Amino acid sequence: EKGDDVKFNEFVYYLVDPHTQREEPFNEHWERVHSLCHPCIIHYDVIGKYETLADDARYVLQLIGADKTVKFPTSSKSTRTTDDLTAEFFNNLSPFYQKKLYNLYRMDFLLFNYSMPSYLDIR
Repeated sequence: EKGDDVKFNEFVYYLVDPHTQREEPFNEHWERVHSLCHPCIIHYDVIGKYETLADDARYVLQLIGADKTVKFPTSSKSTRTTDDLTAEFFNNLSPFYQKKLYNLYRMDFLLFNYSMPSYLDIR
């Protein structure tokens, strides 16, 4: 009911289901970034990534000439999802669904210069 008991593979099945893509617009948390930000239509001066958020934020603050005392707030999260943990989730997903999920987000990988993760088993 709340979605807190959904297993990863169930969530993937939902995402790649053609009915979901046709009838139920994706929530912004799992929508493809290129669909949210329209990088082919809007000219961005800076594109940051979560993986380099602190460095990207420093760069933007420098770029706009912010006072040196202005700092980007640090995250209160003490843990992040690791590649090992992500690999565990994908190891329990068939190569067929791994490929479908990758293909769903393929344009984001290409546009934002991400390489295919080594833990994907795409045949």
